[in-house]
Amino acid sequence: MEAAGFLHHEKILVGNITNGERFETYCIPAPSGSGEIALNGAAAHKGKPGDLVVILSFVSLDPEEAAVWEPRLILVGNKNLSHELIPLSPTQ
Repeated sequence: MEAAGFLHHEKILVGNITNGERFETYCIPAPSGSGEIALNGAAAHKGKPGDLVVILSFVSLDPEEAAVWEPRLILVGNKNLSHELIPLSPTQ
């Protein structure tokens, strides 16, 4: 959550690449350093351990903010314990 800049209880969109499911939910922090990405409650029916997922958040900006805002793309590694920040420009 920290590397991606997600906030506690922030609304997110999850795309499960493994099974094609797409659903909205919210972030709940796991223990720091655990690498845990879990689906709780009703969302737990939308995936299983080992599924490949994409987690997205959205932002509303006025034109001045949008001109300088830069999105983040975080790729996580083995067991979600390592990550790589991929720089993106506003035009990508």
